Amino acid sequence: MDENEILTPDELADMPDPPYDPEEWERKRREEWEAKLAPYKALREQINDHDELMAETLYEVTLLEIGLEE
Repeated sequence: MDENEILTPDELADMPDPPYDPEEWERKRREEWEAKLAPYKALREQINDHDELMAETLYEVTLLEIGLEE
């Protein structure tokens, strides 16, 4: 059979279904999705670290300004 050959509905009905494992398909789909998200997750972690440092700095500056810390 040529790969470009057009099959009739009867010929298609006679063909066996390809092997399909839903668990394997789902695992591969999740792996691909996590690989796509990985750079964004790393960036989010860097932003969270930066935000935490900024919050600590602003807290300390505020305490210095109101005279509660030297």
